[in-house]
Amino acid sequence: MRPIRVGFLSPSLQLGGAERWIVSLATGLNPTYFDALAIAIQAPNAVHPIVATHLHDRIPILHGTKHFAELASRSDAIIAWGECDLSAAAVYTCKIVYVAQGQCPWTCACVRKAIERATHLVAVSKAAAQTFPDPTKVAILYNAVDTNRCAVHTPRNVQRALWQVQPHEKLIGYVGRPSDEKTPLACVYAARALGPPYRPLLCGGGPYADPYHAMARRICPDVVNQPEVDQVGDVYAALDCMMLASRVEGHSLALAEAWYCRCPTIATPVGATPELEAKHGKLTVTLPTAHTARDLVTAVLAVLHPGNDCIERAHEVVANNYTTRHMCRRWEAYLAEICRPGSPEAAHLAFAE
Repeated sequence: MRPIRVGFLSPSLQLGGAERWIVSLATGLNPTYFDALAIAIQAPNAVHPIVATHLHDRIPILHGTKHFAELASRSDAIIAWGECDLSAAAVYTCKIVYVAQGQCPWTCACVRKAIERATHLVAVSKAAAQTFPDPTKVAILYNAVDTNRCAVHTPRNVQRALWQVQPHEKLIGYVGRPSDEKTPLACVYAARALGPPYRPLLCGGGPYADPYHAMARRICPDVVNQPEVDQVGDVYAALDCMMLASRVEGHSLALAEAWYCRCPTIATPVGATPELEAKHGKLTVTLPTAHTARDLVTAVLAVLHPGNDCIERAHEVVANNYTTRHMCRRWEAYLAEICRPGSPEAAHLAFAE
C-alpha cells in the first residue's frame, strides 16, 4: 500500500513556534508510511533563511496561494494553521486538518474562518481547543521541541562574555517573539525591582522586536537585547532563569525548550502548562497572570532557590514525552486513522510509541 500523502499550508515560514512545529512535522514523518509532499505558504517569499536551510533538499516550499489547490489535489490530507485560505483546497476530497496553535485574538479569528472548510480539527493543548465552538470535537496533539536546537554549542561562560555579562550577575530571560499577549517585559521589570546583580535579557525577533527592545532599554539600561537565534540551547545555558508571563498561550515552545535545557523557569498558568503539570507534576514556578512587582520578585527568588526541584523533572518530562520524535509518532497515528481508518497500518502506528 502506498504511503499517505500529506501537504502542509502555512501563512509563512519565519522563526515562530508554530512555524517550527510545521517544519518539524513535515520533515519528521516516517517515510515508510507517509509522503510529505510540500509546504505551501500564503505570503510569497516569506521564508526566513534559517528555516530555508533546515528545509533544503528535504521538502519543497511552494510560494503563494496559487499552489494550495494543486497541492490539495495530490494529497490525502492537508495540515494547515494560522491565516490560510482553505477555500482553494476544500474543492478536493482530501482531509483538511486545521490546527489551533494558541488562544490569542488572531488565532480565534483564524479559527472562525477555518472551521467553514476544515474536515478535522486539532489543537496543541486543551486550552487551545477552547478557540473552537465545540472543544469536545477537537483532537489534542501536543507540540514538541527539536532537541538538536537545544544542544549547547557555545559554553555558558563564553556566551555570557559575548553579552558582556559578568560571572556574578543573574540573567532573567525572555525567549521568543515579543508580542503584547506574552508580556515579554516582565523579566525587565523583575530585574529592575530586584536590582543588581540581576539583569534582564530579551531574545527574539519579529515585527515588534525593535520597539520592545527599545522599551526594555528605557526601563533597564543594562538589558541584554539579543536577536532571534536558531541554536537556542546556547541561550538557555547562559540564563539563570527564563520567565514566560503570557496572558494566553497554546503550548509554548520556548517554555518546553527551557525545560528540556534544564533552565529554571517561571510561567503563568496558561496554555498547556496546567495540563502538563496535572499529568506530570510541578514543572515550573508559577507566576500569577495578573502579577505585581512583588509577585515577580517572589517568583525569581523561588526559582533560584536551591530547593527548587522542578528542573530535573521538567527535563525528564520533555525528553520522554515531548520531543519532535514523540510528536511525529502521535501525528502519524492520527493521520493514519483519519485517512485509512481500521487499516493494518493505522493499527500499527497507533502503538508506535
